Amino acid sequence: MNIKFLGGALYSYWPLDMNMPRNKKEDVERAIKNMRRLSKITEENDVTLGMEVLNCYETYMMNTCSEAIDFVKAVHSSQVNIMLGTFHMNIEENKYNSGYTASRSKIGAFPYWRTKYVSSW
Repeated sequence: MNIKFLGGALYSYWPLDMNMPRNKKEDVERAIKNMRRLSKITEENDVTLGMEVLNCYETYMMNTCSEAIDFVKAVHSSQVNIMLGTFHMNIEENKYNSGYTASRSKIGAFPYWRTKYVSSW
């Protein structure tokens, strides 16, 4: 199939029952451990993984640019980077530019959705 980029959200279990106890730190550490295992396979096959940053209404694992940067750095693989989209940034980030600028070197995909509510960056 010659797929070179695979991107999407990092889900733990879905749908998440917010009434159940959870430990985000432990969940993220487990996700990093498993992503390291997966990244070895992607390195062997020259496939890049894009970890999508989603808003808090969709997941609790990775909601901001800084969380994504920390996650990708912890995986330690050149084949794992960030999918950063303006739709989710509009909900989670105080300023678009700061999130984008901080994560620019780790961005593998940047979906852009223009809304009538955001006039400019």
